[in-house]
Amino acid sequence: MYVAQSFHLDQANITTLLNDSYDFCSKNWTEVITDPKYKSNPYAFSVCFADLYSTILLKNGYKIPTDLNIEYPNKISGVEPGWTLAGVFYQI
Repeated sequence: MYVAQSFHLDQANITTLLNDSYDFCSKNWTEVITDPKYKSNPYAFSVCFADLYSTILLKNGYKIPTDLNIEYPNKISGVEPGWTLAGVFYQI
């Protein structure tokens, strides 16, 4: 998941994701591009929007409880679990 990758997390809950998003979004651009966590991320310019959007979608759209621990595996049976795969599972 993009949010987890942005903040280098293996697991988190909605509250943690929102706090990390707010923390990132409060930084000025100089702080972002000099931070080793984000310096090599070619999508750093979109992290604030993407992370807030996807976290709010999980909370308000999918009604994921804010205290539920969400794990972010890199692969499931050899397949990267992106939004498309998550959408399929949600519909099942």
